[in-house]
Amino acid sequence: PWTAEGPAFGFSAGEPWLPMPAHWGAASVAAQRDDASSTLALFRAALALRPHGRFAWQDSPSGALVFTRDELTCLVNVEGDPLPLPPGEVRLASEPVDGSLPAGAAAWVHT
Repeated sequence: PWTAEGPAFGFSAGEPWLPMPAHWGAASVAAQRDDASSTLALFRAALALRPHGRFAWQDSPSGALVFTRDELTCLVNVEGDPLPLPPGEVRLASEPVDGSLPAGAAAWVHT
Protein backbone atom coordinates (compact mmCIF):
# COMPACT_ATOMS: atom_id res chain seq x y z
CA PRO A 1 0.00 0.00 0.00
CA TRP A 2 1.09 3.56 -0.69
CA THR A 3 -0.87 5.41 1.99
CA ALA A 4 -2.27 4.42 5.38
CA GLU A 5 -5.79 5.66 4.60
CA GLY A 6 -8.51 5.21 2.04
CA PRO A 7 -10.37 2.20 0.72
CA ALA A 8 -7.51 1.22 -1.61
CA PHE A 9 -4.55 2.56 0.42
CA GLY A 10 -3.42 4.87 -2.40
CA PHE A 11 -3.60 2.33 -5.23
CA SER A 12 -6.76 3.86 -6.66
CA ALA A 13 -9.47 6.40 -5.95
CA GLY A 14 -12.03 3.69 -6.70
CA GLU A 15 -13.38 0.97 -4.49
CA PRO A 16 -11.11 -2.13 -4.58
CA TRP A 17 -12.61 -5.31 -5.98
CA LEU A 18 -10.83 -7.41 -3.34
CA PRO A 19 -11.05 -6.71 0.38
CA MET A 20 -8.08 -4.87 1.88
CA PRO A 21 -7.63 -5.44 5.62
CA ALA A 22 -7.45 -2.28 7.74
CA HIS A 23 -4.12 -3.37 9.28
CA TRP A 24 -2.43 -3.04 5.87
CA GLY A 25 -2.17 0.72 6.47
CA ALA A 26 0.66 0.09 8.93
CA ALA A 27 2.65 -1.54 6.10
CA SER A 28 2.19 1.39 3.71
CA VAL A 29 5.05 3.36 2.20
CA ALA A 30 3.78 6.44 4.04
CA ALA A 31 3.96 4.62 7.40
CA GLN A 32 7.43 3.16 6.71
CA ARG A 33 9.08 6.15 5.04
CA ASP A 34 10.88 7.47 8.16
CA ASP A 35 11.41 4.14 9.95
CA ALA A 36 15.02 2.97 9.58
CA SER A 37 14.06 -0.57 10.67
CA SER A 38 11.14 -0.95 8.22
CA THR A 39 10.85 -3.37 5.32
CA LEU A 40 10.93 -0.37 2.97
CA ALA A 41 14.27 0.75 4.46
CA LEU A 42 15.67 -2.78 4.13
CA PHE A 43 14.69 -2.98 0.45
CA ARG A 44 16.09 0.48 -0.28
CA ALA A 45 19.40 -0.46 1.35
CA ALA A 46 19.51 -3.77 -0.55
CA LEU A 47 18.90 -2.02 -3.87
CA ALA A 48 21.66 0.49 -3.10
CA LEU A 49 24.10 -2.39 -2.51
CA ARG A 50 23.25 -4.04 -5.80
CA PRO A 51 26.33 -3.43 -7.94
CA HIS A 52 26.49 -3.93 -11.64
CA GLY A 53 28.52 -6.96 -12.49
CA ARG A 54 28.51 -10.65 -13.18
CA PHE A 55 25.76 -12.62 -11.42
CA ALA A 56 26.39 -16.24 -10.41
CA TRP A 57 24.35 -18.73 -8.39
CA GLN A 58 26.41 -20.52 -5.74
CA ASP A 59 25.95 -23.98 -4.26
CA SER A 60 23.80 -23.82 -1.15
CA PRO A 61 22.14 -26.24 1.24
CA SER A 62 18.47 -27.12 0.97
CA GLY A 63 16.31 -24.23 2.15
CA ALA A 64 18.86 -21.57 1.24
CA LEU A 65 19.77 -19.41 -1.77
CA VAL A 66 23.22 -17.94 -2.32
CA PHE A 67 24.40 -15.80 -5.21
CA THR A 68 27.28 -13.48 -5.94
CA ARG A 69 27.52 -10.35 -7.98
CA ASP A 70 31.21 -9.49 -8.22
CA GLU A 71 32.43 -8.91 -4.63
CA LEU A 72 28.97 -9.00 -3.02
CA THR A 73 27.48 -12.27 -1.74
CA CYS A 74 23.77 -12.49 -0.94
CA LEU A 75 22.56 -15.29 1.30
CA VAL A 76 18.91 -16.11 2.01
CA ASN A 77 18.17 -18.75 4.64
CA VAL A 78 14.53 -19.63 4.14
CA GLU A 79 14.48 -22.55 6.58
CA GLY A 80 16.69 -24.92 8.46
CA ASP A 81 19.93 -24.64 10.36
CA PRO A 82 21.90 -21.40 10.62
CA LEU A 83 23.91 -20.76 7.46
CA PRO A 84 27.61 -19.91 7.95
CA LEU A 85 28.48 -16.47 6.57
CA PRO A 86 31.49 -16.12 4.28
CA PRO A 87 34.44 -14.05 5.50
CA GLY A 88 33.90 -10.36 4.86
CA GLU A 89 31.96 -7.31 5.97
CA VAL A 90 28.24 -7.76 6.55
CA ARG A 91 26.82 -4.77 4.68
CA LEU A 92 23.15 -5.47 5.38
CA ALA A 93 21.14 -8.12 7.23
CA SER A 94 17.44 -8.56 7.84
CA GLU A 95 18.12 -10.05 11.29
CA PRO A 96 21.06 -9.82 13.72
CA VAL A 97 23.92 -12.08 12.61
CA ASP A 98 26.99 -13.34 14.43
CA GLY A 99 28.97 -15.49 12.03
CA SER A 100 25.89 -17.32 10.77
CA LEU A 101 22.54 -16.47 9.23
CA PRO A 102 19.44 -17.69 11.10
CA ALA A 103 16.45 -19.21 9.34
CA GLY A 104 14.07 -16.62 7.89
CA ALA A 105 16.82 -14.07 7.28
CA ALA A 106 18.93 -12.60 4.48
CA ALA A 107 22.36 -10.97 4.46
CA TRP A 108 24.59 -9.18 1.98
CA VAL A 109 28.32 -9.67 2.60
CA HIS A 110 31.16 -7.77 0.91
CA THR A 111 33.71 -10.52 0.32
